[in-house]
Amino acid sequence: MYISVRQESQHDQAQGGQAQDASSFKLYHYDPTIAGAVVMLLLFLITTALHFWQLFRARCWFILPLAIGGICGGYQASGTLDAMDTGSKIIIGGLFVQLLFFGVFIVVAVAFDLAIRKNPTTQSQIHTVWQKHMWALYIGSALIMVRSVFRAIEYLQGFNGYLLRHEAYLYIFDAVLMFLVMALFNYVHPSEVVALIAQDERDYKMRALHLHHERLRSDP
Repeated sequence: MYISVRQESQHDQAQGGQAQDASSFKLYHYDPTIAGAVVMLLLFLITTALHFWQLFRARCWFILPLAIGGICGGYQASGTLDAMDTGSKIIIGGLFVQLLFFGVFIVVAVAFDLAIRKNPTTQSQIHTVWQKHMWALYIGSALIMVRSVFRAIEYLQGFNGYLLRHEAYLYIFDAVLMFLVMALFNYVHPSEVVALIAQDERDYKMRALHLHHERLRSDP
């Protein structure tokens, strides 16, 4: 009987400890600023709406994930502490995979840029607009890389880490950086490259059609 009472006492203490941990858990370790949230919300609404307008106007469908990203804000669903901890580990793994593949993407982009500058094609010399888009790609990639490194460090520190306890870092290294990426590709929109490729294809077809007619005329 003593053993049974002792086990029940230990069980009650464990449940009490879990309840205390759950009650002490806070999603925010600061008082969120309403003004900052409203300003960033309005800015993202503006740039996202502009992206969707540009997307449908130019039929530039491959930019759709960026436009959707402006709508979807990541949020952490409330649950048990074990679930939160497991979710944090999954996010950390995903962030490092993202950093790896994004780093490979940047290396490939730089290799292409160096190769086309060393051995330029006729079209790359005629249409130099691609250079502007490469610089936009570099700037946007750098902003996204800084943001991804910040999020990885943020989750590695845990829910009681320094970064999660200071709201300013969330705005500086997350919200502001992603807004700059969205605004950058509003200004230097990839549809310009798509239009040039489409124009080159039309010109090629016209030249091929002209050569075909010339051959028909020269045949006896």
